[in-house]
Amino acid sequence: RFRHWDSLHDDLEYMKQLLEDLSSYNKHSLRVQEFDFGVFLKQVVLSFAADCSDSEIEFTSYISSELPVIQADSVKLREVFLNLLRNAKEAISSSGSIRLDAICSDHNIVVTIQDSGCGIPDEYLPDLFTPFVTHKDGGTGLGLAIVKRTLDLHQGSIIVDSSDSGSTFTVTLP
Repeated sequence: RFRHWDSLHDDLEYMKQLLEDLSSYNKHSLRVQEFDFGVFLKQVVLSFAADCSDSEIEFTSYISSELPVIQADSVKLREVFLNLLRNAKEAISSSGSIRLDAICSDHNIVVTIQDSGCGIPDEYLPDLFTPFVTHKDGGTGLGLAIVKRTLDLHQGSIIVDSSDSGSTFTVTLP
């Protein structure tokens, strides 16, 4: 019956997310374990595909059968890929497409996530991975900073190519 309950609840959820993001950003250690990267990525893809099932977004993927067993922190890498996929989904206003491709190339795993969304303006690109810098309503400015930090801890990298017809994020892991 409290007339501001919904607003208060939304504010608490936002603060909870912010604290979780801050906590995640400040963790500099990995819990390394051996796992099959192909099986891992298929689980991530299935989870995200379920998230897209009630939208007008077409999600497709190609995961090479030659992806290796790696030693890494699967929990943090899951967060990386789901964060990139969610960002791709948020970049699409109503209908569009997202594609994930994963291959081996020169002893590296290369995962590309491409969307047909609105793209990222050129002036935003230099600060894209800077903590607390956001141009998204309700954003904390930590999502992509956490992605970058996690990939750095894994000796990986990420590059971005964007235009007004969509963005492509390419993750490379050793």
